[in-house]
Amino acid sequence: MSRKFSSLQDIYDFYQDGGTLASLSNLTQQDLNDLHSYAYTAYQSGDVITARNLFHLLTYLEHWNYDYTLSLGLCHQRLSNHEDAQLCFARCGNFSYARSQGILLFWD
Repeated sequence: MSRKFSSLQDIYDFYQDGGTLASLSNLTQQDLNDLHSYAYTAYQSGDVITARNLFHLLTYLEHWNYDYTLSLGLCHQRLSNHEDAQLCFARCGNFSYARSQGILLFWD
């Protein structure tokens, strides 16, 4: 989908309505699944730095995605980047709280 924004408010509204960089860049769900699979394989094989970089990319592309954010936090934890891990886990907590309160988030 090619989309042009005429103001900062349009960009803000796009993200508030669940828009993601993935949708702006015409990535398909299969593309994201392939990246996720590669990141997971890297993590499982012990290449945590590659996994972290891929999960970081995935969280930029779909910032509402709980699984990507949690996985990024786990990578940071394995790399002893505890402050970054804590931020990821806190964001996951916000996702979980919002879901329990019936607040619509856009990773579903």
